[in-house]
Amino acid sequence: MTSEAIYKLEKDKWTELHRGKDLTAITFAPNKIIVGTTDGYYAIDLYTGKEVMKKNNKLPVPNITDLLQVNSQLWFASDDGAFLKEPNRFRYFAGRRWLDQNDVIDIASNSKGDIYFLTPTGLNKVKYLTLTLADKAEKFQNDIRKYHMRFGWVNEFKYGKPGDLKTAVSVDHDNDGLWTSLYLGSQAFRYATTGEEIARRYVWESFESYERLLTVNPLKGFPSRTFERRGIIFNHDAWRHSQEKEWDWKGTTSTDEYIAYLFVASVIDEFVAETKEEKQRVADFIDAIMTHIIDNDYYFVDYDGKLRDGAGGIQIT
Repeated sequence: MTSEAIYKLEKDKWTELHRGKDLTAITFAPNKIIVGTTDGYYAIDLYTGKEVMKKNNKLPVPNITDLLQVNSQLWFASDDGAFLKEPNRFRYFAGRRWLDQNDVIDIASNSKGDIYFLTPTGLNKVKYLTLTLADKAEKFQNDIRKYHMRFGWVNEFKYGKPGDLKTAVSVDHDNDGLWTSLYLGSQAFRYATTGEEIARRYVWESFESYERLLTVNPLKGFPSRTFERRGIIFNHDAWRHSQEKEWDWKGTTSTDEYIAYLFVASVIDEFVAETKEEKQRVADFIDAIMTHIIDNDYYFVDYDGKLRDGAGGIQIT
């Protein structure tokens, strides 16, 4: 292949099979050749060189640097990431999650179907793993327990150095309650499905954090957004000192947090709470918040008593 033509070797002689424009890469599929260009790709007949598939440049990146056919999969390299053709879409691989840099020079594969991407600075591997749903769920559950738990919350953490867990720091987020509700719901469904006592334990551990949202601040029935050890968060208007020594709490709770609490209460009541006392405990949590809303004309009213758009006072409609 040259930038203008594709040749074949027959009886020690090169003959032109196909003439094109701005050709950059070829790969072989059954009875055809896939041709990459600086503006998309097309296919030609393996024997006649005639075009059998029109050019497609509606791609994640039209400028193709390499092509690779692996069984029924067609992979593309570009100067801005790599991508895989699927029946109704392209799956795009780029950024630090997949590559050390996005300029992909070459692609290769091994007998297991794993894909290697060569860049100017390194070799990157995309490995195919065979997992059951239970295997995948266990991995996520273990990662959450190892890296994302803070006072019962599923929380965000930030890297000091990208990808280096030793430099990761756990941080609070406005949606600690919302993210935790999704995890807590998963454990409630896990317990309902498998009967594993560890899942039930995880549910009640995190629910204690929800209950504490109501007691860590002095406002009747108002749920804090989250809480933290005193002195960890500095110079932030949303944070207040708790009446409990050595603790701070965050206000400006919004309705999406409350929706998460309703979800949490419903799944715990249906799938986890097994005694009258446990069901009452869940009901008391929601009742306290709902009473606060009703008593304040269907508003959340924060520590300053003011209604602020998107923060301290949120109307429930």
